[in-house]
Amino acid sequence: MTVPDPHPPIGVLVHRSTPPERIAGFARAAEDAGFGELWLAEEFLHTAAPVVAAVTLGATRRIPVGIGVVPAAVRHPAVTAMEVATLARAHPGRLVFGIGTGVERWNERMGVRTDRPLSVLRATLTTVRTLLDGAVADVGGDPFLLRSAQLGHPVAPGAVRLVAGAVGPRALELAGEVADGVVLAHLSSPRYVALARERVAAGAARAGRPATGTTLTAFVIHAVDDDRDRARASARSAVGHYLHALAGTALTTVHPIGPELDRIVAHGDPARTTAEIPEEWIDRFAVVGTPGDCAGRIREFLAAGATSVVLSPADPATGPRELTGVLRAFRSAPAGQGRA
Repeated sequence: MTVPDPHPPIGVLVHRSTPPERIAGFARAAEDAGFGELWLAEEFLHTAAPVVAAVTLGATRRIPVGIGVVPAAVRHPAVTAMEVATLARAHPGRLVFGIGTGVERWNERMGVRTDRPLSVLRATLTTVRTLLDGAVADVGGDPFLLRSAQLGHPVAPGAVRLVAGAVGPRALELAGEVADGVVLAHLSSPRYVALARERVAAGAARAGRPATGTTLTAFVIHAVDDDRDRARASARSAVGHYLHALAGTALTTVHPIGPELDRIVAHGDPARTTAEIPEEWIDRFAVVGTPGDCAGRIREFLAAGATSVVLSPADPATGPRELTGVLRAFRSAPAGQGRA
């Protein structure tokens, strides 16, 4: 008898529209369904990721919980380190805590501006790690001030992984230099994952670190249905939204679609972008189709260098139980045809 992998390299994302009172039930359902990871996003004026992490960790027993990601410029690293240490000591070995530069337009709505987002991210990651390790952190005011600080409750080695949210090559290299892993944004594809793995390895080499220890988690737009056309139709709106927002970033420029994408987004209307994107782009930028199609596509991400793939359902009403067919297909079926 074959025993299912207790932590398959497939996670599921709690959608921002999930009401707080339903998050614990969602987390238990994800664990019971057999997912290997549960991930939480922090989006402006929705739920606070560290609080949601406390809820989900307390509601489950084994499943690792990842935060992908909190914005570095919004929280002081001392506060972030306190949050991380509290969660990691209460639930050792289960927390993955992601920190990124944040979404610029959200930061600006709070009056948070920085012309050096990667410098802030680097300083935050290194300072949080210093504090978690129990050492004294002393930062002279650029990009933040922290005088002779030491955590009252540091964490044991390996109790938590600090990962970076990254999109462009410089951010990916930074992750390789100073983080335990990287979280890749929606619109990830196997082709982009291969680029990301290359840049992370370059950063790790520059810092004299082994790249093999750096995790690479890919968030993907997902829709599953026995009717492939229906699955694509379900994912179209999400793919169009992210293409409109992320056109011109490494997520899209790695593909030979630049001139056509520029033409489609030039009018500035996200709804029109959604309507005009070719059907093939939905396959390119999402994990869609039958359970077997989706399982094959996930294997392509893993072959390209991802250590895990996190399904972000295009339909917010989709829960973990509706996705178990993908897990079964992944465990039983070989990889499908590639379409990087």
